[in-house]
Amino acid sequence: MDDWVGGVVALGIMAVLVYGIVGQVRETLQFHGHGGPDMKRNRLLSVSGIGFIGFYALNLLPAFGVSSVPHHEATFVGCGISLIVYLFAKFGMKPKERSGKLV
Repeated sequence: MDDWVGGVVALGIMAVLVYGIVGQVRETLQFHGHGGPDMKRNRLLSVSGIGFIGFYALNLLPAFGVSSVPHHEATFVGCGISLIVYLFAKFGMKPKERSGKLV
């Protein structure tokens, strides 16, 4: 019973993450042709979000009986690095302001 509930919770978290990154990728593609001050930030958010979801999915596979995945510690480190990059891009990267205009 506990394994079943854990699997449902993990898949629910995965679904919410995928929903969020789909919105981020749509925003990035929408502004792709315009350039703009947040283009690098949006790209980094999209790539690091996709990386986090990929490593999270690899980390979940052994719980569902798939044994031919990379080592648990490697996927954990990948999740951590992707999350740190995502948080840096989200809160640390701000557009530069030159003479009253955002660059």
